Amino acid sequence: MDILSHGLWGFLILKKIKPGTQFLAAFIFNLLPDIIPFGMMMLFMIFTGNISYASFSPDVLPPFVLITYKITHSVFTFMILFLAFYIIKRYIFWPLLGLLIHILIDIPTHGGNAYITTFLYPFSDYAFDGLRWTNIYIISINFLVLGIFYFLYFKNESIKVDTLKLNKMAWKILLIPSLVLTLPYIFPLFKPDLYLESYMLDIANMNLAQISSFNPKLLTILKLLFRMGSSGILCLSIISTIIILTGFRTNQRWTWYALIPTWVLFWSIALALDFSFNAGIYQYSYSGFAIVLVLIAGIFSYKGTFTIVQKKQKAFG
Repeated sequence: MDILSHGLWGFLILKKIKPGTQFLAAFIFNLLPDIIPFGMMMLFMIFTGNISYASFSPDVLPPFVLITYKITHSVFTFMILFLAFYIIKRYIFWPLLGLLIHILIDIPTHGGNAYITTFLYPFSDYAFDGLRWTNIYIISINFLVLGIFYFLYFKNESIKVDTLKLNKMAWKILLIPSLVLTLPYIFPLFKPDLYLESYMLDIANMNLAQISSFNPKLLTILKLLFRMGSSGILCLSIISTIIILTGFRTNQRWTWYALIPTWVLFWSIALALDFSFNAGIYQYSYSGFAIVLVLIAGIFSYKGTFTIVQKKQKAFG
């Protein structure tokens, strides 16, 4: 299953098991089995300069990432962590169930490739050859059902939303798409050759030596454009982070108008470019995940910021 669905389904299931479960804790722990191995892969790509999204293909997956993936998707890993926490702390940490929920969802939704869920690893490589979540029909049905369940969840009148808590969550969530997820777009500023070569091999099937022999000035212009684009994203990220940690965090209304539309537009353009270059399902998911995080932060902060501002206006009015 895609990473966003893991977080959303995980919260609904954990909320049913333990009613007091917080959304952010449930969401994060349901993502961990994927975040750990693919986070390692992202760091590997950043520091080697090989940012080709084909690197996430099971056929070329580095062995250390595949082994880590199997470990994080094993029920034995979950059992060890769950029992260890209980023995040390003497209470059940319910968000840890998110690891098991993630594994159980992946078992029937991963087809026969390197990402198939070997849930008995390291004692067995047995896996169920299930459906492929990347199938457009499965994705559509999945998000349709999720939408229905969340509509019913928020429609429940017994749910009381704490606007202050929402606002505290919002600025932390917004840091992810505006600072963390932009890192792969910023690193070409420092290593343009490595990143440019990877992109050109993906897009034009040409390395830098071939481009240089064809037209040396073209190579210089491409490097300059790469650095200019990365510089712009770096500046946007720095400015946004400062605003988030100051005005956005303290419920200043103008920051909502400045940040939310800007980052929705940024990641929407990135997603459109992904489709235009046929970047693949993993990059679509990356940009799509960023858009969803911005929208969640926008919804949470809107509820908190505008309610608090209205209360202040009434108090001084």
